[in-house]
Amino acid sequence: MTNSSVTKSGLKSARKAFTGALGLLMVASLQGAFAQAAGGRVYVSSEKDNKVYVLDTQGQRIAAIDVCQRPRHMMFTNKGSQILVCCGDSDQLGVIDTATSKMIDKVAVDESPEIFDLSADGKVAYVSIEEDSVMAAY
Repeated sequence: MTNSSVTKSGLKSARKAFTGALGLLMVASLQGAFAQAAGGRVYVSSEKDNKVYVLDTQGQRIAAIDVCQRPRHMMFTNKGSQILVCCGDSDQLGVIDTATSKMIDKVAVDESPEIFDLSADGKVAYVSIEEDSVMAAY
């Protein structure tokens, strides 16, 4: 085996490892950016145009939902009938009705919310506030 064959083999292994790691990073970075309902719909937030896009599982757009500014993390509630969306620039949690594909309510939170989770009973939202590096309960 020559040095050049070892180098080519090493490069191939490194490329595979990098590609696999990059794929995992991409999946991890998308974790709060989309949600999938049991009905075969995928919901994707778009920070650039303040919308949540509804796609079928083949990638065809079904709807575009106008939401608050800079939608980020999303989570289903009420057995998939609603989606909560964290909106970083309007300092809100938006509530989307999945049956009508419309934002039906909003809850004011502190400045620049990033991600959130709900209590076990669904009555309290724990929101990370980016600017203050704190978690707040609503």
